[in-house]
Order: sequence, then C-alpha cells, then structure tokens
Amino acid sequence: MKNLPVGRKLFLGFGIVVLLILVILAVTVVTSLDRNKKLEDIQLISEMQAEANLILDDVNAARIDLRTVFTATEYEAEFEDAMAALQSGQARITQMENYANQMDPQDAEAYHGANATLQEEFSALIPAVEAVRTNDLAVNEAVAGMITSGQDMAEDSVT
Repeated sequence: MKNLPVGRKLFLGFGIVVLLILVILAVTVVTSLDRNKKLEDIQLISEMQAEANLILDDVNAARIDLRTVFTATEYEAEFEDAMAALQSGQARITQMENYANQMDPQDAEAYHGANATLQEEFSALIPAVEAVRTNDLAVNEAVAGMITSGQDMAEDSVT
C-alpha cells in the first residue's frame, strides 16, 4: 500500500465509499419494495375485513327481516328484503375472493378456504329460507281453510 501512487490510493478510498453507498442503496430499494408489497397486502386484508363486516350486516338484516316474517301475517316485503340481503352477502363473498386473488398465493390460501365455506353456507341458506317461505305459505293456506270451514260450520249450526 505504501508503494501505490496517491491517485490510486484516492481512487481506492473513494471507490470503497461509493461501493458501500451502492450496497446500502440496493438494500434500501429491496427493503422498500418488500415493505410496499406488505402494505398492499395489508390494504387488501383491510378491504376484505370491510367486506366481511358488510356480510355480517347483510346477515343481520336478513335475520331481522326473517324474524318479522315469522311474527307477521303480511310479510312478503320483509321476506324479499331478507332474500336481497342474503344475495348481497353472497355477492360480497365473490368480492372478497377477488381481493384474495390479488394477494400472494401463500397468503391467500386461507382466505380462499374461508370464502369457499361462506359460499357453501350461503348457497344452502338461500334455498332453505325459500323452502321455509313455501312451507309457511302452505301452512297459512291450511289455517285459513280451517278457519273458513270452522266459520261455515258455525253458520250451519246456527241456521
């Protein structure tokens, strides 16, 4: 090192400093890109959480409307509102699946499984609610028929 000319010593000294700056810059860029990806994933998870909360709102609205169906005699509007809320929840599950598709496959795997389970539950729930409606209409018709025949019998016995 003593035998090197001053120009070479300066070049080596500044070269090492520049090389260290380039290494630090590369590490910073890679770290920034990784953090940016993690922030995007957090944003997607946040959007999925918002959709999940809206699904809960839809299910609660359907539950309230269906409770009204079972306590009222004229309930067609409440039934339609309940079905609309359930169908809205089902559409939100599809939106959550779209968000999960934007994530890394490893991270999205759990969300895909949860969405599939939710989709199955909603797919079973909607026909079950429609079946309850059909059965309830049949029961109402039978009760109305019994009331009518009871009134007819009462009128016949009076005359």
